Amino acid sequence: MTSSAICDRFGEVAARDRDRTAIFAPAEKQHRTFGQLWDDYKAVAAALDGLTLPPGGPCVSIVGNASGFVPLVLACLEGRRPLVLLDGGASSSQAGDAAHRFGACAIVGTVDDMTSFPDPTSLPAGLAATILDDPANGSLDPATAVLKMTSGSSAVPKGVQVTDQALINDGSHIIEAMNLRPHDVNLAVIPLAHSYGFGNLVMPLLLQGSSMVLRPQFDARQLLADIDAFNATVLPAVPFIFDYLVRLESAPSPLSRLHLAITAGAPITFEVIRAYAERFSRKIHAFYGTSETGGIAYDDSAELDTAVPVGRPMPETSVSLVAQPGRPGDEGRVHVVGNALGLGYASADDEPEPGAFVDGGFLTGDLARRDREGRLVLTGRVSRFVNVAGRKVHPEEVERVIGQATGVDDVLVLGVPWPARGEVMVACVRCPEPRMTAESLRLHCSERLPPYKVPRSFLFLESFPVDARGKIDRDALARLAAGTTLRDR
Repeated sequence: MTSSAICDRFGEVAARDRDRTAIFAPAEKQHRTFGQLWDDYKAVAAALDGLTLPPGGPCVSIVGNASGFVPLVLACLEGRRPLVLLDGGASSSQAGDAAHRFGACAIVGTVDDMTSFPDPTSLPAGLAATILDDPANGSLDPATAVLKMTSGSSAVPKGVQVTDQALINDGSHIIEAMNLRPHDVNLAVIPLAHSYGFGNLVMPLLLQGSSMVLRPQFDARQLLADIDAFNATVLPAVPFIFDYLVRLESAPSPLSRLHLAITAGAPITFEVIRAYAERFSRKIHAFYGTSETGGIAYDDSAELDTAVPVGRPMPETSVSLVAQPGRPGDEGRVHVVGNALGLGYASADDEPEPGAFVDGGFLTGDLARRDREGRLVLTGRVSRFVNVAGRKVHPEEVERVIGQATGVDDVLVLGVPWPARGEVMVACVRCPEPRMTAESLRLHCSERLPPYKVPRSFLFLESFPVDARGKIDRDALARLAAGTTLRDR
């Protein structure tokens, strides 16, 4: 027995299915059986124990969708080292900032990831680590297993503290609600480090032996080939992926052979769901969750519904709608109570918006109503987040970066609806004289932000429109921003 119930559960799976493939990693030119994955985990755990790390010191992961991700997760669980889950290939400054905020003692990535970090130490499973000589004093709850990163009400991403048992509960709920089978093969093209990927890809593998075909990123033709090559049965994806797939001009597709298609992370249009069903004879099932709560609801119904409900609450999860001023009587803010919730935010710097972890649960920033069948239908949000292909971006973070560029007098970043991605970002830049170009600002952003946080368009204005009270007219600005993206559609 280990100190982690997840490791113990995976031990049972590895013993039962030692010679069956757990991870197909064609981009790495290798596959890992469950037995090999167990050996990798034990080797990484031993290597971490051999380093001069303080007991229980957190580690920052920038591994991304690589076969070493799962062994690292297991090794940190066994060593009771909270793992901060950053996007794969995060920059040294992003990883360093997270390490400082959460008191981490090491940053771990693939060997290629760590080339820009000082003095990386080689680890098993294709990993390497930079040891931090003077880690800050962290204040994590002792029960924390992983920190899921999520955008908060400030411009700084937050770390949600999640326990070993909450991860098990979330994974078990997903398996039950979606009827995921031990011998299912997941197509893993969404990030493993995000709450959606962790719950739908990592936990079914660890808890019951559902394999995955692991790819660093989405490529439509490659995905179709992977279904054929590896007999994949389940595709958890985000709306823009499904939008892309229904637009493919090809012969009858392997997508018709999938057992299950799941969408989450952003609203999906009924047009995409209908086109997918007509073309591939399969319904895309909507799933709804947050980093703070794990899975909240899932639509297991067979019929197509123009309202695109996200379904009924997950097992052992209770959802209530809190009335909001100025909203219709049947609509409210989603409040979630369940056994997969996080413990709270990790850093004292993380100022939650009023009423986040309250009343024994979590009050989300989402608005919803219930349909006649009792299913949740999302109707909007109460926050300023921009939802870029399922990834929540706080505009203030992007505004702060753009505001540092020479020649920018003021900037406002807005979300503009976009059928394939939910929203795209447009940066409205006040610049009395034409002292810069969109290309120079895009380069400025790309050097300081991950790609999905770089605005799609830049709108340069001599002044911002104002309303009768002299305040910036956001509605007028939004109309201008929307106009800049029309030529991209």
